Amino acid sequence: MSDVEGADEADHETTAEASPEETTDSQPGPDIDVDAVVGYLMWGALIGLGILAAVATAGLYGSLSAIIDVWVANRYQPFARSALNFAVLCVAAAGIVVIARRLRRS
Repeated sequence: MSDVEGADEADHETTAEASPEETTDSQPGPDIDVDAVVGYLMWGALIGLGILAAVATAGLYGSLSAIIDVWVANRYQPFARSALNFAVLCVAAAGIVVIARRLRRS
């Protein structure tokens, strides 16, 4: 046996011995990127809040406009409607900002 063949066999044995140790450290099961899943959930939440803001703005305008017509004098109705719309949009914008900041961090 030559020195080259002996060296090749020694390298093969060292590699074979190291392999079982490397495989015991890995965990069984699918490899799921948790950060990617959280990112997708955040984007979904952002889109959901955007849709919620649009629906809430339209729905509240329609239903609460009738209440404003009944309870607020004609002279002050535009101000009451503006305040209502502004409050709804502020709440929706706050939610969108929170989600957008979390998305930017990840």
